[in-house]
Amino acid sequence: MERFLAGSSAASPRVQTLLGGLPARRVTSILGHKALVLGVYAALIGLTLLLFWRVPAGFVPQQDKQYLIGIAQLPDGARRWIGPPR
Repeated sequence: MERFLAGSSAASPRVQTLLGGLPARRVTSILGHKALVLGVYAALIGLTLLLFWRVPAGFVPQQDKQYLIGIAQLPDGARRWIGPPR
């Protein structure tokens, strides 16, 4: 076990040097390709709108009342908070 830990601690500075600047390099790379990133973003928004318009009208049933019901349940053994003590 000691040999394993000694080897990993010796490799640690090398690994940190190699991977330490990775996030900064990624951000710099993305900022360097602004037009490409904005183009991909615009294409995704366009695809979203296209699919929104292309979904058949019958996909949502006519009986839909357009309201949402939410239910919450306390875990077993919990008691409902009633308010501050009097």
